[in-house]
Amino acid sequence: MRIVFLPGLLCDGGVFTAQTAALARRVGISIADFTEAKTIEDMARAALDAFEGPVALVGFSMGGRAAIEAARLAPGRVARVCLASQRRPTPKGGSGARRSILSVAKASAPSARDWVAAAVHPGRRADPSLIEPLKAMTECANAAQLARHSDALLARPDAYPTLSHIACPALVIAGRQDPWVPVGI
Repeated sequence: MRIVFLPGLLCDGGVFTAQTAALARRVGISIADFTEAKTIEDMARAALDAFEGPVALVGFSMGGRAAIEAARLAPGRVARVCLASQRRPTPKGGSGARRSILSVAKASAPSARDWVAAAVHPGRRADPSLIEPLKAMTECANAAQLARHSDALLARPDAYPTLSHIACPALVIAGRQDPWVPVGI
């Protein structure tokens, strides 16, 4: 079995450093590259193209949406799926607020320090071993990439009807102290 990690918004393989280090000796690993992707479907296809044959997909945030789409597109290829930090569909009227936030973010690349501070548990914000690699990762994303991915997230299909049709083993992970997507959202 091969594992493909699917990163979230403004993330790359660095977000999976601990996981890839722990698993690399036992299984083939790839990190999906969403840099040029314009849609969630583009991201799903990038994940499926990482390896031939069956794959286990591990999607974080936006990457989780891509994993769900990959399971919909190629159910026979997706042998396992893990979804981390997933949000329920935006409540009616909530997309306007999301569009407003994303339009500000798209107008100028967000400060890595601000972005990371908002995403990390308050108790870990002063930990340079966590914060510095995250800041470096987010600073690699440019405004055009952020705009493409923001638009892809705004236009994403509702994934929840697809979840009940995923036939492979699935694990959904939520963090009680996740500042962006706490349990219950």
